[in-house]
Amino acid sequence: MDNPRQLDCGHAFCTECIEQHFAVKKTCPTCGRVCNVIKGDQPPGTMTVEIDRYSSCWGFPNVNQIVIRYNFGGGTQGSDHPSPGACYDGITKTAYLPDSDEGRDVCRMLKLAFKRKLVFTIGRDYMDDVITWADIHHKTDKRCNA
Repeated sequence: MDNPRQLDCGHAFCTECIEQHFAVKKTCPTCGRVCNVIKGDQPPGTMTVEIDRYSSCWGFPNVNQIVIRYNFGGGTQGSDHPSPGACYDGITKTAYLPDSDEGRDVCRMLKLAFKRKLVFTIGRDYMDDVITWADIHHKTDKRCNA
């Protein structure tokens, strides 16, 4: 192994090889443990959280509802997006969680993911580059199983 580098999980790799892997995914290739802080390419936006005391999430009767609103204005794609320099349109998304211990935990984790730019990304939708979810699924419909 040339210039070995040991990760926090104990696995060791050639430094050049592990740096190439980290350029794509900051996890250990052997065990999957996250190495360092993962940051995404989410464009600038806001996340607001409020408690709706007049409705509840389906499946959680008599429990208040956490409402999360994401707002993104339009802008110009950066070097880490699919079409640097091209424009993208803004979006607004609303998601729902039960105001329970578990729902508040998930909300806390979503705030951290948003801060690390992991909730949204710019992806291709037919011919346009648009803001889209980045693999952290949310409940965006108040109806059952939606």
